[in-house]
Amino acid sequence: MGDLRDRPEIPLFGLGLGLFFLAVLAGGTLLYGLADLVFAAGLVALLNHPVARDARSPELYRAGATLGAVCAGLDGVLTLGDATGSVTSLLTIGILAGFVGICLGALRD
Repeated sequence: MGDLRDRPEIPLFGLGLGLFFLAVLAGGTLLYGLADLVFAAGLVALLNHPVARDARSPELYRAGATLGAVCAGLDGVLTLGDATGSVTSLLTIGILAGFVGICLGALRD
């Protein structure tokens, strides 16, 4: 697997997921907002690594990661500002769409 210092997105995703589950259990917009921001940082870190040479669509992979990072970052800031509502719901859909883009783009030919 290699050294995790070479792949900072892995611990960032794990921390973001942990914060999200903690937010579900404990409630509170602070934890949700922090989870979004940490997840966004993980997606930005993911963009710093090359896409596999045999990936089906490197462009879709990078577009998905970018969409997810932007949506997660905005969602985190709005959530921390307690400005949740329909906009943050749309941003959550954007995060999920970004994840789908990453998965479809990373498929091997």
